[in-house]
Amino acid sequence: YYYEIPSIGAIRINTQ
Repeated sequence: YYYEIPSIGAIRINTQ
C-alpha cells in the first residue's frame, strides 16, 4: 500500500 500527499494538504491512502 502506498500513501501520497497532494498539494491540497489531504492525505490519500490507497490499498490495492
